[in-house]
Amino acid sequence: MAVTGMNGSAFAQDGQADLAADVGAFLKFGVHRCGAPGERATAQWLAGRLGALGYQVTTQAFPVRTYVDPSGSLIAGDLKTDAFPQWRAPAAALGRPVTGPLRPLSQATPGCIAVAEKLLPAGAYWTRQQDLALAAHAAGAAALVIGFDEPTDQIFTCNQESDTELPLPVAEVRKSAQAAALAKVGDQATLLLKGTLTDTHGLYIAAHKPGEGEAIVLSTPLTGWFTCGAERGPGIALMLKLARDLATTKRPVWLLATGAHELGHRGMRLALKAQPLPAPEATAVWVHLGAGIAAEALDAPYGLHSQHALTIAADLEPKVGSLFPAARWMRVPPKPDAPGEGGDVIAAGYTRIVGMAGGFPGFHTPNDDGSAIDFTKLAAIGDGLSGFLTRL
Repeated sequence: MAVTGMNGSAFAQDGQADLAADVGAFLKFGVHRCGAPGERATAQWLAGRLGALGYQVTTQAFPVRTYVDPSGSLIAGDLKTDAFPQWRAPAAALGRPVTGPLRPLSQATPGCIAVAEKLLPAGAYWTRQQDLALAAHAAGAAALVIGFDEPTDQIFTCNQESDTELPLPVAEVRKSAQAAALAKVGDQATLLLKGTLTDTHGLYIAAHKPGEGEAIVLSTPLTGWFTCGAERGPGIALMLKLARDLATTKRPVWLLATGAHELGHRGMRLALKAQPLPAPEATAVWVHLGAGIAAEALDAPYGLHSQHALTIAADLEPKVGSLFPAARWMRVPPKPDAPGEGGDVIAAGYTRIVGMAGGFPGFHTPNDDGSAIDFTKLAAIGDGLSGFLTRL
């Protein structure tokens, strides 16, 4: 029986159908922000699935500070657009309107709402953007509005490692809204950023089965700022497939699904310290299933060629490299600055790694509903990784 996927297409092959069903189940839990109900529901569902396969499962909570229901708006005359508070907004600014004239950032004046003149690259992490916030603050601006070069023209937000407040409120808007704000320089505007700063808990799941010989470790993040259909869905679905395929292998198998990815990879870093994982020298391979695996289905409509990163140990390239064509997958050496949580894994000494991560149209936006996933390619990666791991 055919099963309908995220983009409305039908799947005749069971492998694709199973992956699509798992992504669909993941999507039903809603927003997957750390500390949100979607994270907890996903963790409970995933733990149940892994337990049913015979793995010994623990779910570990850890303290985290995050937003509850973040949102916002920017209004200037006939411009009325949604905004999102970049983490971490000053607590005193949340829920309090900021009113002032719109000014280009390079001409910011005290009390204004500064607007960055250029679109920022849609990179996953808040790094060099901090320089813009510091410049706006130094000029006395009351707030900063930024937009990212995100192809679907949706609000894009960044992961942030630091828990320190930004020097002023930073509002992310669609790139078209940023252009509209720049066209209204001098007009009075009101920016309202909302959200409740809350001390709550995040989660990570650790599952394992005993065995003989060197271990296999699989990991994937659980969370992100929004629904994360194509960002997290493929990794979750592949973990379930590989866990099923490895349930009868003679080797020990460990699985980690980690929360607070968007807040400095906190769940992964805690799991690496707290869990009795096999030592690096006793680990045959660590497969990290990061963001956007096989998220290529929207490339053609947007005229793009999304670039993905494959972090891979040199001796593993001949064994699995063919699953990741070089035209799409940029090779990254296994170093601590590798993309995503794979870098944390390597920093902990696990250099025999196959790690995947990438962006796509709709990445880190509220509209990531999974339609970017190419399930034919996702199934091929899953089958290839399964064959590699079961033959170890």
